[in-house]
Amino acid sequence: MIDCSGGFQEGSWEQDKLNGPHCRIFDSETGDLYSGPMEEGKRNGRGRLYDAERDEVYDGDFEMNKRQGEGMVYRRDGEVLKGEFRNNFMEGTFEHVCRIGPAEI
Repeated sequence: MIDCSGGFQEGSWEQDKLNGPHCRIFDSETGDLYSGPMEEGKRNGRGRLYDAERDEVYDGDFEMNKRQGEGMVYRRDGEVLKGEFRNNFMEGTFEHVCRIGPAEI
């Protein structure tokens, strides 16, 4: 489905909600792009989110639309962090996996 503002939602639909293991959503208002599983219209399972506001990519677990569980963050400056997320926020100790040169995300 493509909306009039240029965003889109791809995947299977159940009861008017995006649902299934292979979904993609682009929010044209925020610039966010998500690829991964959806359950009842919410991000659930292992997916990847480009967060335009933070200018970073999160690759990890989601629960009820929030970063929840193990994940990695890839930042524009090349920094890569690995650790646990709770309720959408980094929690505890994070491992600085590596620093790669500036990259296109």
